This record gives sequence, C-alpha cells and structure tokens, in this order.
Amino acid sequence: MPIYCYKNEDTGDVYEVIQKMTDDHIFFDPETGLECKRLFTVPNARIDSFSKIDPFDARDATEKTRNFKGSIGDLWDISKDLSEKREDKLGHEDPQKRKVFKEYEKERGVKHFYDKKTVRRVGGVASVDYNAPLPSVKLENNSSTKD
Repeated sequence: MPIYCYKNEDTGDVYEVIQKMTDDHIFFDPETGLECKRLFTVPNARIDSFSKIDPFDARDATEKTRNFKGSIGDLWDISKDLSEKREDKLGHEDPQKRKVFKEYEKERGVKHFYDKKTVRRVGGVASVDYNAPLPSVKLENNSSTKD
C-alpha cells in the first residue's frame, strides 16, 4: 500500500500514513485532533522499460539506456540481467561475458575476478573459508622481563 504524507500546519509535524489508493485521503493529528494538510511528493516508482531490452541486440540496449538517469551500478545491474537472459536462452555461458573475460586477461595478464573458478562468491563478493587448515606458524618470545 502507498504511503501518504500529511503535515499539521500549526505544529509543523509531518506524518507518514499508509492508506489504500481508494481511501479518502484525510488524516487528523492524533495529539491535537486537527485535520492535517496532505503533502504531495514525487513518486519513487517507475515503469521498468529495461526488462524489454533484447539481450542479443547491442543497439537496443544502447538506445534504451542512452538517457538513463541512474548510477553506474544500476547500469551494471542491467548488464548483468541481460547476460543472465542470454545464458538462459542459449543454455550455456554468455558469449559476451566470455569475450570480456578474454580481453581482460589479454590486457592485464591475469584472469578477471569473476572468471576465477576457485573463488567462491556469495552475493558477488569473495568469501573466506573458515574451515581451511591454518598455516603452521612458530612464534618466538624475544622479549626480556625486567623486575
């Protein structure tokens, strides 16, 4: 259900009220009993047109993200979604992703972080294996005690 904002003009208090869209948008301050004025805000919902991008058409992706107002991280998320769609349709690894990994390794001489098969990832971040055997380390006591 949507959240509506109301302001008590006398006290300046602002209340966020959960109401149905079909409800009468009236709210009374619980302390004073006065009717509060509804504040109109910019909605934070948007229609996701990025779900309609053809994952195999680079021009389509470029056109639909040309005037994108989000962050670079948002664009990376869109790119990841398109890659997953390509993998689902093809039934194997995304060829675009493989191409990027090969170019990365050729330019830098090391494998891309997400191309390494030995790294376990949880939520896109490397994880630590706490069950791995500890290295044997011998500590020497070089401190002298004074009375």
